[in-house]
Amino acid sequence: MSDETPSRPHPKILEELLDEFGVMVDDAIMVSDTEYDMLMAKSLGMDALVVSYGVHDKPDILKDAPISCVDSIKELSQWLLKCDNY
Repeated sequence: MSDETPSRPHPKILEELLDEFGVMVDDAIMVSDTEYDMLMAKSLGMDALVVSYGVHDKPDILKDAPISCVDSIKELSQWLLKCDNY
C-alpha cells in the first residue's frame, strides 16, 4: 500500500487504513517514533503516542503534542493495557 499513496507526512495512508479496517479516527491511535507519523496523526486529528526509543530524538517528536510518551517497550505495554479508549 505504501507505494500507492503519497509519502509521509501526508495522512492518506492513515485514512486508507482506517477505511480498510472500518475504524473511526477517534477510535485509533498512532504509536510511533518519528516526527512524520506525529504530523500524519495531527493532520487527521488522531491521538498519537510517542515511543522515545526509536528513530527520532525525543524533543523533536514531542513538539507535535502527543497524548503521552513512553521510554521502553515495557512502558508501552503497560500504557496500552491501562488504556481503554482505543
